[in-house]
Amino acid sequence: MHIEWFKAFLETSRHNSLSKTSEKLNITQPALSKQIRNLEKWLGVELFKRTALGVELTEEGLLLHQRIQPILSEIESIRNELMNLHQISSIRLGTLPSLATYYLPQRLIELTRHGIHADMKVFNSTSEIIALLQNGTLDVGIVQKSESFPKTYWIADLFLEPFYAIIPERHRLYHRHSVTLADLKDEALIVYPNQCDVRSMIMQAYQMNGWDPNFSVEVSFGESIPGFVAAGAGISILPEIIAKHLSHSSLKAIPIDQFGKTRMISMVTPSRFMGKRLKRFF
Repeated sequence: MHIEWFKAFLETSRHNSLSKTSEKLNITQPALSKQIRNLEKWLGVELFKRTALGVELTEEGLLLHQRIQPILSEIESIRNELMNLHQISSIRLGTLPSLATYYLPQRLIELTRHGIHADMKVFNSTSEIIALLQNGTLDVGIVQKSESFPKTYWIADLFLEPFYAIIPERHRLYHRHSVTLADLKDEALIVYPNQCDVRSMIMQAYQMNGWDPNFSVEVSFGESIPGFVAAGAGISILPEIIAKHLSHSSLKAIPIDQFGKTRMISMVTPSRFMGKRLKRFF
């Protein structure tokens, strides 16, 4: 089976004439007839019937015409995207600390293998990244999904992650298989800086239950939070991508039942062209 067979079929159905179609495609009429016969043989049906005025579609031909046209359009679109991919040689990418550490490294290596250099900058909040996209400082953001995304931006959801309680070995909850937010409401929390998205979501989860979280220690470099938990400064609540990469053997990541919040990670860019071409890498 060849794409050319389907193109010959569509062009013939448009002109209802083998001679006009062969002129349009710049091939001989016998060559066109052979392509149509090959397609009919492959499908096991007759697609055209001859008339006094030329040819017209059979019932099977009408069905194929309806179904194949959008498929060929999509194939052509994919082909054009692949051909144009080399037009992107570099991108300025903004992201969050946890994603820069655990999610993006392998993907950026893959970009490099395809000739695309990514200049990555790390920020504490999605709002900072959106502002830099809007003023043209950044091209793409890999961020936490937000209602603040401009409506005209190209957005692709990448993955959804829950939150975990990070508990030290000597803590009363350490041997639990899961906890609730009620179990944690009076605990001293080690958190990201005030403008951080994760801290905002923790605040929202507590306030939904009418509680005020006990933020006891603020750590600017988020990936050091587990070290403070291991040292006994308190517990923490972190998204799954960090919880699954704990390097301290004395810590345990415990699922939080009915936390009320999950974190959707999305790719966002002002350029639909760029978004569609980069999506497969993320």
